[in-house]
Amino acid sequence: MNMLLTAPNVLIILTLCGTAGMIGQGIRAIIGLHKAGYLKLDNNAMKANFSASYLMITLMIGFIAGCLSGLALGLEEFAGVIDGKKLLTLVAAGYAGVDFIEGTFNSVIKTNTTPSPSPSDTRSEVIAATPPHTPVESTTAVTREPPRAITPSGNPLAQALKRASPRLDTDRWVPALNNAFAKFDVNTERRVAAALGQFMVEAGPTFSELKENMRYTTLRQLMRIFGRHFSSEQEAQTYLGQDKKLGNLVYANRLGNGDVASGDGFRYRGRGLIQLTGKTEYQAFANYMDMPVEEAAEWCETEEGAACSACWYLKTRQCLPDADRWDLEALTAKVNGRAKVDLAKRIAYAETLLQALGGK
Repeated sequence: MNMLLTAPNVLIILTLCGTAGMIGQGIRAIIGLHKAGYLKLDNNAMKANFSASYLMITLMIGFIAGCLSGLALGLEEFAGVIDGKKLLTLVAAGYAGVDFIEGTFNSVIKTNTTPSPSPSDTRSEVIAATPPHTPVESTTAVTREPPRAITPSGNPLAQALKRASPRLDTDRWVPALNNAFAKFDVNTERRVAAALGQFMVEAGPTFSELKENMRYTTLRQLMRIFGRHFSSEQEAQTYLGQDKKLGNLVYANRLGNGDVASGDGFRYRGRGLIQLTGKTEYQAFANYMDMPVEEAAEWCETEEGAACSACWYLKTRQCLPDADRWDLEALTAKVNGRAKVDLAKRIAYAETLLQALGGK
């Protein structure tokens, strides 16, 4: 039986939630410092000062994210016996950190000067190292238990989206999402929540990143994502700020694209809520929708096309049974490749959305 939520209990629960968030963000901070090379600074004093300052700030972010997640889930859920899964949700929210706070407070303003390593970048690099997806004409989702069907009407879906991402324009997106959900059997709370959790990472929490940004302005970022395509940093330097030139190089002669001169690389770069990449993938989607491939690629930049292409991908890649089982890690691997970029963030979004939709 849950304890009565008195003021002291609320403080204790918020401290617990914040601590769980700190753990998640602390893990992310340590991993980030190692990957970025900040722990290899030459000056030991500078290194210690930077690391300590960075960790203090990031732990504070994790604490705030954990508290916000606890409030979103309901503090009464943490009174009495605590469910381990809900505790992991707090850790995941802490790991997501700034992104979770952005979705809650609508306070972080995005800059587009330099593209960050987006999930579509990573996914396309994984695709390059593995055989391309085989188009599937039709699929039948097989589940151990028949999923409880829902018809996500505008208001409940809009409310759930606003809880996960207050800045998202639901007037624009709810009609397109409802249409795509109905067309591609995304028809249970779990399927809707799992799908939206992926979309909010692949296309950003406001669904504003519907087209892969190939305009890199820093050499370090360019080499980090596409370094294997260049013989030297001097060669890579000539591609800075040249989005079309870069796209045609890095996506040439793979994913169904022609050579550099064909222009296919840039033409069929990532688009949509789950960014389709490469002519082969666009052609399979175009065949399903009965439209020319170039028209299908451009359509993916619209709300309707972005939602339809993403739900088509989830259905034809057998992601819906993973959603039914709530196996979000397996689903993420099918969407993003073995890298599973921002897995914790995808799970945090999906859990928030599932609760908002009233699912289990």
